[in-house]
Amino acid sequence: MIFELVLILFLLFVFVGFVIMTWKFYDERNKNLYLQNKFNPFKNKERFLTPNEKHVFEKLQELECLKNLYIFSQLHLSTFLGVKEEANDLRGKFDWINKLFVDFVIFDNSFTKPLLVIELNDSTHKWSNRKARDEFIRSALDNNNIKMLTITLNDANTRGILEDLVGKKLF
Repeated sequence: MIFELVLILFLLFVFVGFVIMTWKFYDERNKNLYLQNKFNPFKNKERFLTPNEKHVFEKLQELECLKNLYIFSQLHLSTFLGVKEEANDLRGKFDWINKLFVDFVIFDNSFTKPLLVIELNDSTHKWSNRKARDEFIRSALDNNNIKMLTITLNDANTRGILEDLVGKKLF
């Protein structure tokens, strides 16, 4: 009985090792082929912004309160947040913030300081895993004195409301 159990565990270990080695081999092979211009796993995206994000971006560009500021879309948190040196696992924390992005970031006119992060609250923000992500982002921004505004598509469709919401958060 013990012999069979040990044999099963050994075979399972060998199988898992084989799967991992095969996966690493193909991953390295693809990287090498890509570097040699023999394999390209990438393609152009059909669009950079969703139709709703594009609509909001255009509305933000029209706002008087943003005339002398810069609006960027789809920025990763790592674009404007770093990891403190005293934090453990710097690489892991950087990888984490590098995977998270926000819809819009308003920068001052010298590109030195993010003034406001704007998130478009569409249907995806209702998913439970998305709510945890949104709370993490909100907390990271709050801890670094970066303001955040969450808007809906309806807010963006009414110029006066959007101007008022953005202006109040900025100034």
